[in-house]
Amino acid sequence: MSITALAVEALPGSTCLDAVRERIDTDLSQLASASVQGAPNPLDLAAWARASEARLSAFRLSALAEAERQGAARTKGALGTAAWLKGQGQGAAAARRDVTLAGSLADPEHEATRDMLAAGRIMPEQALVVTEATDALSDQVSPEKRAEFVAGLLAQAQTLDPSHLFTAAKRAAARVDPTGSGDLAKAEKAARSQRAFTMYPKAGMYVLTGQVDAEGAAYLSAALDPLSAPRATSIDGADERSPAHRRCDALVELSRRQIASGDLPDIGGVPTLVVVTMTLDQLTGPVAAATTDDAGERCAELVGGTIREPISAGRARRLACHAGLLPAVLGGDSHILDWGHTQRLATPAQRRALALRDQGCTFSGCDRPPSWCETHHTVPFGTSGRTRLDELALVCDAHHDLAHTDKWTLTLTPDGIHWTPRQPDPPPQAEPP
Repeated sequence: MSITALAVEALPGSTCLDAVRERIDTDLSQLASASVQGAPNPLDLAAWARASEARLSAFRLSALAEAERQGAARTKGALGTAAWLKGQGQGAAAARRDVTLAGSLADPEHEATRDMLAAGRIMPEQALVVTEATDALSDQVSPEKRAEFVAGLLAQAQTLDPSHLFTAAKRAAARVDPTGSGDLAKAEKAARSQRAFTMYPKAGMYVLTGQVDAEGAAYLSAALDPLSAPRATSIDGADERSPAHRRCDALVELSRRQIASGDLPDIGGVPTLVVVTMTLDQLTGPVAAATTDDAGERCAELVGGTIREPISAGRARRLACHAGLLPAVLGGDSHILDWGHTQRLATPAQRRALALRDQGCTFSGCDRPPSWCETHHTVPFGTSGRTRLDELALVCDAHHDLAHTDKWTLTLTPDGIHWTPRQPDPPPQAEPP
């Protein structure tokens, strides 16, 4: 939309503007030196400041609209108003958004939205949602219906955040413009075509980026929410993970379960699996035997899809307990000595018996049900070479990691599985004089 001139009412000239700016600067300096400590109504002060911020934003956007009309940015050596804003330290996307919103609010059609912003009743983010939704309406919407559309959104904009306001705008458009901007089927098709997902390595981690439409988000949320609920991850029963950490763990757990189910398509005639390669010493020896003196050529490795990374021997032994993951044991010449083991994993009958006996994760205070648990060898499989019911215990993913990493001992007693923490190493004995 082209930007038209926006008159600055009640400010007849630059002299008046300069005087107003001077008074505001003085008042802001006094405000900055004032203390709110002990104020009886701090939230009222915060609400007042937010409304004042919106009113200043309305003036700022008016100035940007006038700068765009005059081409003032070129007099400063910038190619445009957005480029000038970027030179003032504003991000490129935010600069383009502000210039777009300034142009929209300069249009008489958006007078009601501009007035709400100038009154401090909505913020620029909500104003942008309203102007974009209004501009998207087709010509089939009558002026009366358009005015009702705007009035309804502005009423909701005072209490809804931009994301929820956007959803409200979609619903309203579907009612007043079902064959235009409110055509949900058309919007859904467009959104589905914009799905994207990438994963790339960075500093020892893998970065996931992407976007998904509402349908995809609904499936992901329904699958991840129960897996990302807080659970005990420490000895005191607290979950020390952040919400983002829990959601990431849930995504990994969802993928692990899907691989373990065997329902994924084959790749080149081979079932989808994650493979861990390790030497016999790494399978049966102490955790410290993760590498050898040959510059790490015999590190245990994790291989899945396009990922191939070195891992510790302790992690390799822990992963070898997982269904859907195949351990490959290598000899000294890197030849494969053993490709999995038919009795490494609990049989379906053993799983049913464990579910009945343990009734879920055996760590005290953990409420993970049997279907969310893994089978842990209380006697390391690399040592015993067997998978017996009296040497198995159900543990959730977090406590399985705890058992291996912190070397807990799990023992079957008449009262169930008893967890014993590793005893601290004795202090070194002083040499005799």
